[in-house]
Amino acid sequence: MAAEQEKKLRLGGMALRNGLLIHGPTHWAAAVRDSGGEIEVASERKPELAPKLASRVPGLRGPLKLAEAIVVLPLVRRRMRSARMPFEDPRVIGALEPLTYTGTMLTTKSGEFPFARLAHTAKVQETVFLGTRAE
Repeated sequence: MAAEQEKKLRLGGMALRNGLLIHGPTHWAAAVRDSGGEIEVASERKPELAPKLASRVPGLRGPLKLAEAIVVLPLVRRRMRSARMPFEDPRVIGALEPLTYTGTMLTTKSGEFPFARLAHTAKVQETVFLGTRAE
């Protein structure tokens, strides 16, 4: 019984706008539906951030594992160009970044069309963090 508990596989994941991402201790896998309705599947090994350091320094393992999970998102997007992340929706940015939304409303002439401005901001952030769609 104790041997079974030691071998328990720990998986994490998240819903994408058009699919699902699952990651385990060493690899990630994703399945998304492209614009043509076809299902695209991919997987790769996850990068390890300071594996020896995480086992030696107490309290560091959790933050490093969280950082590894976050690093997977750009890898998925580069491997699967049709994958759509939840934060690509301007409404999500408005909900997560109320200061960005408020600043946009107060400092731009696009106050009558706030979602158009937020959509533009989302596209710029997507290009900066994930690269262009052509890449």
